[in-house]
Amino acid sequence: FSSALAVNGAARWSLLQAVISSTSPGTIKASLNAWARGFLDVSQPNGQTIALYMSGLLEFLVDGKRHFGGDFYSYRRAPVILHLSQGQHTLDMRLTRDVRALGAADEPIIGVDVEAEERQMSLNIDSESLLVSDITQGRLGNGWASIDVQNNLAEWVEIVSLSSPDVSL
Repeated sequence: FSSALAVNGAARWSLLQAVISSTSPGTIKASLNAWARGFLDVSQPNGQTIALYMSGLLEFLVDGKRHFGGDFYSYRRAPVILHLSQGQHTLDMRLTRDVRALGAADEPIIGVDVEAEERQMSLNIDSESLLVSDITQGRLGNGWASIDVQNNLAEWVEIVSLSSPDVSL
């Protein structure tokens, strides 16, 4: 049948039946695994930095290189940042239906969302993710804070301090 995965794309299905004479302890009967393939096209001559949001996935491969840290529970907090050269890149995704995580009450459907976002800035700072202690009489309760910072550069970045002009310790 026709597929929206590519121009003039088509999808074919195979029906397989497993005959299992016995099961071993710990076998999850309602868990399913499959692989799907797609492609990322980069047209920039110098390559492009891409943030991949992989909701519903645990692992995937880009050009055969394995990446863990997909977003199985769809929190959309930590995309995988890739620096891709010009050309077409193969994206292989491991689809998983884990009854331990997703329950077994519904139909055994695997749902994933894949979003590729171009990144132009060196750093992305998610101001909505900021966590700090309570402020009492204009002072923070302690010196600890947490904020999501995504490095879009190919080199490592070290964050050595955070400060606010409005609040003192």
